Order: sequence, then C-alpha cells, then structure tokens
Amino acid sequence: FQENARRIAFSGTPRTAGGTITVTEGSTAVTGSGTVFTDASSGDILWVFANEVFSDVEISSVTNDTNLVLVDAWPMATFSGGSFRIFKAKKNCSIKNCTLKNGTNTGGLSGGLYAVYVVNFKVENVHVYSDTGIGVYINTYIGSEFRNVKASFNTLDGFAVTNGRSSSFYDCV
Repeated sequence: FQENARRIAFSGTPRTAGGTITVTEGSTAVTGSGTVFTDASSGDILWVFANEVFSDVEISSVTNDTNLVLVDAWPMATFSGGSFRIFKAKKNCSIKNCTLKNGTNTGGLSGGLYAVYVVNFKVENVHVYSDTGIGVYINTYIGSEFRNVKASFNTLDGFAVTNGRSSSFYDCV
C-alpha cells in the first residue's frame, strides 16, 4: 500500500432499490411495482427484509423493469409490497495481516477498512487506528468472516457493522 493511502475499500455496486416487490414462496418469479429491474444483471444479489428477516438470493435473469427470475426458488413465506435492494457484490475478497493508520475520512466514505455489498469477504489480523472517521465500516455483507480485527483510537466509532447475514466475528475489538 502507498504510505499515504487513506483507506482500503471493497465495494460492490448498488443497482436498484426503488419500488416494491412481491415474491411467492417456492417460486423463482419476482414481480415489481415502480421498479427498474433492467438496471440489474444476472448474478446480482436481491436483498430483501421480509418477515423480520434479511434474505438474499441470486438473480438468474431480468425480463423487464417489473419482472425478474431467481436462480433458486424463494425460500421464505410469500412477501408482498416490500422494499429491497439489488446489488452486484464484490465476491471472494480478503485482507490479511496489515495495519491501517492515520486514515482520513473524505468523500463521505467512513472507515479505514470500508466494505459494502460484499459476499464471502475474509478479514484476518487487521488493526485500524487513528482514523479520522469510523475505523471499520461494514454494511450489507453475506457469508463473511472477521478474525482478530481491531479498531482503536478512531475519531468516530471503532466499528460500524450493519445489515449482515450468515457471517462470523471472532476476537474483534
């Protein structure tokens, strides 16, 4: 890394989130209202907060702005009129054995270590300190693992972790 690097960022790409969707249990069809599914692509992730639980499924194909098809059948109870996100995930990334020091919060990005829209993200033996923002910022992550991650002496929070699913944290302080 460059000596003056401000942060390390792993970020997928948000595709669309406007409108509402309906998904039927056991079906691969998703119907939208006020949606623009054509901004999405095969392989993108449909992220839904349904029945008090986050669920994520992979998109097989997009038919038009209001219809798309999932790779696998919807595993939860029928969900109608709810909000969602679609994103292209940054997949299978890792960072290991490093220290991030004296980062500067610029451009609205928080976190010496910044990870958003990630799948199967592995972080091990990382220390973030003296950042002018949040030390470690992680949002919308699936199937990820964090081991021995430390965030200390940062201006804002040490960690800001939201919207995760099927992930584990070990010895993180």
